[in-house]
Amino acid sequence: MPDRGPQPTPARILHVVLRAARSGYRLTRDSPTPYLWQLSDALDHSLIHAAETLDEIERWLDR
Repeated sequence: MPDRGPQPTPARILHVVLRAARSGYRLTRDSPTPYLWQLSDALDHSLIHAAETLDEIERWLDR
């Protein structure tokens, strides 16, 4: 598996989880590999967006 740079800190993960929740999403990390971050609807849990990095999730939330 290619190196995707440094792993996000627990504080950063919590920040993005809370940011997603304020926007009506639920942020989880898929398991097992490829460990995609997944944004789902907070109510029905339908998948909205998936990305390999937390940076990509943050850019999507910025839209």
